[in-house]
Amino acid sequence: MKIQEVKFLKSITENEEDIFPLIDKNKKYQILFLGRSNVGKSSVISSLLWKKDLAHSSAKAWKTKTINIFEVNKDFQCLDFPWYWFARWNKENKDKLRDIILNYLQSNVSKNLKAVIILDAFVWPTVLDKEVFDYIDEKWTQILLILNKVDKVKRQELEKTILKVKEYFGNTKYIFYSCKTNNYREDSLKLVFER
Repeated sequence: MKIQEVKFLKSITENEEDIFPLIDKNKKYQILFLGRSNVGKSSVISSLLWKKDLAHSSAKAWKTKTINIFEVNKDFQCLDFPWYWFARWNKENKDKLRDIILNYLQSNVSKNLKAVIILDAFVWPTVLDKEVFDYIDEKWTQILLILNKVDKVKRQELEKTILKVKEYFGNTKYIFYSCKTNNYREDSLKLVFER
């Protein structure tokens, strides 16, 4: 997979009516990027697409409050989701954000959809990771796990992480990644954009 063109399309905010035209009219293959706080989700997206700060990384990892949509090679749409819809702000806004994401996921059941869940290879998967995985797995079979930050992990520790990933997620496809070194980028691109 060669990245030839990347274009920012729009951000979906708290207005739910912004979502439905995309659901009704969009026929492109969509890739959803999800991840817990501090796993490096935005950095992975920017690294994969060779666009620095395309998905803005903030010192406050919970700051993203919108679903940001990018078009790749005119054939794909990449959706950068806020981290697991549990934003650290007041309850009213948190509930709005959660509803936006859940409505999008529930309304977008399609064969032209893949969920990419980004995990921190330095930190074992959490119960929250498993809950999100189970929710998505009930709706789609297309799920890919990216284990980011492998440059920080010794081989012996990485083997323990792999065992934990298999315990939590079974035979789901996974791949290693490092935004710092861009290791595994080509293999990741192939799997992410594989239909």
